[in-house]
Amino acid sequence: MNVKEIRNKTEQELKEQIVNLNKEIEDAMGKIIKGKDKNTVKVRKLRKDLARIMTVLNEQKKETSNA
Repeated sequence: MNVKEIRNKTEQELKEQIVNLNKEIEDAMGKIIKGKDKNTVKVRKLRKDLARIMTVLNEQKKETSNA
């Protein structure tokens, strides 16, 4: 997911996306720990997506508080 896509979404959609990404990260980590999956790159990508979304949300909050 790129930043342009994230910026076009509403705050509610972004919050839902955060919840979904946290669940995906948890599931992926569980699979890796249990030995069912060896793809650690997937977790890294999910975490980066999560960080991007949180960054955009924080930027939007700062814009609204300064306005």
